[in-house]
Amino acid sequence: MSIKGKGRTKSRQVARAPRRAPVEVPKPIFRRTWVQVVAALLLGILAVMFLIWITNAMRASDAEEEATAARERRQQALSIWRAEVEGQLGTVGSLQDALAPAIAPQVRAAADALSKGRKSPVEPTELARLSTDLDAAATALEKFDLTATIRDQGFAIGQTDALVSGRGEMVAALRELAQAATLVVLASGSDDPDTSEALATSALALTGSADLLIQESWRKYRNALTEAGLADAPTGGGVGLTPQG
Repeated sequence: MSIKGKGRTKSRQVARAPRRAPVEVPKPIFRRTWVQVVAALLLGILAVMFLIWITNAMRASDAEEEATAARERRQQALSIWRAEVEGQLGTVGSLQDALAPAIAPQVRAAADALSKGRKSPVEPTELARLSTDLDAAATALEKFDLTATIRDQGFAIGQTDALVSGRGEMVAALRELAQAATLVVLASGSDDPDTSEALATSALALTGSADLLIQESWRKYRNALTEAGLADAPTGGGVGLTPQG
């Protein structure tokens, strides 16, 4: 009796390979969310910095234009005052640029000689005329409306004060020299040597005081011109000014 299936080989099925899970394709770096957030943040920061730079540049440009305009206004105002000052002082002395001007040197020479009992090198008529001219120059400077000329022209408070006080010192110096010239005339006409020497000594003291006032007023005046670009800064030996704040 035959056995069923004997001699027939049962085929075995080959096991299938495990199914591979799908692999996710990586996103490009610039499409990743965190990269986009960081990039947007950086772009925002750069945009803000650019706007700030533009704003500051515009402000700096406006400030520069305003400073230039103010400087030109100061120059114009000082040019008017300069013409008045140097015009008046030129009638009674000689200007020496940065150095204080030599105002009425004849008065000093005459007073010095008479105070030492010597004859005056200057005629009384010349001294009398000089006294009149000095007083006239002082009056002209005093009446000049300096305040209105420099008002709202871009001057700092310190600069304005220096100009106004310098004008006062300049006027006072001219008036003292006018008085000194008058005293020298009286000293020249006195027959009493003691009286003549006393008057001349008083006149000499006035010229010394006037010298100090002229130097100080000229210092302030020149400083204003230098700050405004109308004069060179003083070098050694000159009567210059420290810029006012």
